[in-house]
Amino acid sequence: MENSTKCPVCGKEGIPDYHLGEVRCPSCGSNLEAFRLLDAIDEENKAKASKWKPIAIASMALALLFAILYFTKGSSAPATDEQKAQTTAVANSEENDTSSSTKQAQTENTEVKPVETQENKENKAESTEEKAAETNGEITAPANMVTVKDGKKYYTVKKGDTWSSITKKLYGNKISYKELMQMNHKTNEKDLSIDEELLVK
Repeated sequence: MENSTKCPVCGKEGIPDYHLGEVRCPSCGSNLEAFRLLDAIDEENKAKASKWKPIAIASMALALLFAILYFTKGSSAPATDEQKAQTTAVANSEENDTSSSTKQAQTENTEVKPVETQENKENKAESTEEKAAETNGEITAPANMVTVKDGKKYYTVKKGDTWSSITKKLYGNKISYKELMQMNHKTNEKDLSIDEELLVK
């Protein structure tokens, strides 16, 4: 049978071709107009796609060709004076960075001398005096713990002080607390008052 097709609803073969006009399936009675319209839209889309496909392929091929030519030319072309100058500038910059980092490392490795304050000077002077006194065989109390009146040294007793703690504070283990008591004409260990001035050496 000419111009016959298959029913898209029931699958009956040999029905009139619904693409050619309005047709009802003689088997299931379905109106096949909607299928005709859908097939027409599908054919139209296929035609459009086939029209643009060669153009898209040609565009991609041209883009690929330009990319290959660009990168090939860039890698094989001899360096211009400007490129050489840029390369030299980069090399000099790296060299300067290396030398500056070396200088910085040398500066960091250089020992930094602390700033000498007035307090440090006084402490040095005191320790020098103490060393000199020890060399001469004299045992003296640190200057920052005593006061000097009429050429004599005095220690002011503080809360919690004892004869032995005062002696240890001033002389370490170099003299005994009994010697300090004798210097101050004391015989009783409890004979010690806050703010009392003790004669020391």
